[in-house]
Amino acid sequence: MDVEKNEEGGIMKLMIASDIHGYLDNTKALIKKFEMHKADKLIILGDIYHGYSYQDTNEMVNLFSKLCTKLYLLRGNCDSDYDEDISPVGLLKELVLEFNNRHIYFNHGHQGFPSVEFKQGDIYCHGHTHIPSIRELDKIIVCNPGSVSLPRGGYKASYMIIDDDGIYIYDFLDQLIINYNFEVNNEKDN
Repeated sequence: MDVEKNEEGGIMKLMIASDIHGYLDNTKALIKKFEMHKADKLIILGDIYHGYSYQDTNEMVNLFSKLCTKLYLLRGNCDSDYDEDISPVGLLKELVLEFNNRHIYFNHGHQGFPSVEFKQGDIYCHGHTHIPSIRELDKIIVCNPGSVSLPRGGYKASYMIIDDDGIYIYDFLDQLIINYNFEVNNEKDN
């Protein structure tokens, strides 16, 4: 597998978020964090537009339209056929990316684990629970960025960054909530 690189030839940086539920201000804050981190791709794991205002939904669609080449949207249990129709990019059921000699599998999470054969070091990212987490399970890394808008479990609104060094979950005040360092955790396994 080739290491996926950004346009400047550096290692790719991914931003992953979930469960926006139609909150426009939170969407704007997420896009500011995406720009701040200079991430190469923004992956939203579902429950995107299901919200309270068609006007806000339309503005969210306009914001996402500006990011089309950097954006993956996945369908969550609250996303509808209407959401699919208005979205600037299709709402995927699942996504698999090759990243730094590992596969990263993405879905919303309400449909459970992907039915694939995971290899050691692969990553499975899901949303749905609104609770940020990173854990090892049978030699794969399972992670959830939490919720951009409706966090649970006493956590603040959050998002996740994956880069060459590890996985990091931040709140919107730039406080690190949870992290997983690939090198440190690989040394534990040897």
